[in-house]
Amino acid sequence: MWKYVIVLMGFYVLQMYMAYRQMQHFKRTILDLRDQGVMGLGVKKSKLGQGRVVVLVSNPEGEISVARVMSGISVFARFREKKDLCGMHVDQLIALNSGKGKEQAAIREALLQIQQKLTVPLPAVQ
Repeated sequence: MWKYVIVLMGFYVLQMYMAYRQMQHFKRTILDLRDQGVMGLGVKKSKLGQGRVVVLVSNPEGEISVARVMSGISVFARFREKKDLCGMHVDQLIALNSGKGKEQAAIREALLQIQQKLTVPLPAVQ
């Protein structure tokens, strides 16, 4: 009986460690991309099933320079490049992104964040 309890505790500790590693990877990715331009982050998750995290970075003109997607249900999920979004303008992507689905919703959320940041005027420096 104690063998099973020890094995279960071992799996629990392993799961905690892997979740910690995934959080560190997420944090490192966000910190690396933050300084590359205007960043938008879209998150769509469900109670059961896969979730999606989309990170988009655009230049000040609104052209997407970096697009990364993390999807999955396990702690092994990592960001992967989504090159088909790179080089497109934010307004163009918003017009094209009318589909349903978690990834489309997460992309739309990230695009709206970028669009909002681009339209907000910067405060005047005196």
